[in-house]
Amino acid sequence: MIILKRLSIWMALLGMGFTIWILLGAAKKEPMPTPVAEPPRAPYSHSVAASGIIEAVNENVRIAPPVAGLITKMFVTVGDQVTEGAPLFQLDDRDLQAQLVSREAAIPPIQAQI
Repeated sequence: MIILKRLSIWMALLGMGFTIWILLGAAKKEPMPTPVAEPPRAPYSHSVAASGIIEAVNENVRIAPPVAGLITKMFVTVGDQVTEGAPLFQLDDRDLQAQLVSREAAIPPIQAQI
């Protein structure tokens, strides 16, 4: 009986020691692994990529371009008063211009068939 009482005390102490060891091991933070490849960088000296909301006086309004693209010109700055329908920014339209040229080039052959 005495052996069983002493064994239970030793088991309890071992259990507490194991618990403390596990908790101390879990508190250690592993260092961040080095990246496999360098993350991509913007080819421009100054660039901003963002999306968000404009906080208006009355209500919040979501602002987003009709298509994703590079903003080439900003017409407003922080704190400007804007009216409804006023342009806020201009998107890069080189892709759309190229599509327009190719579609306009397809018109004369179609007109000749008619």
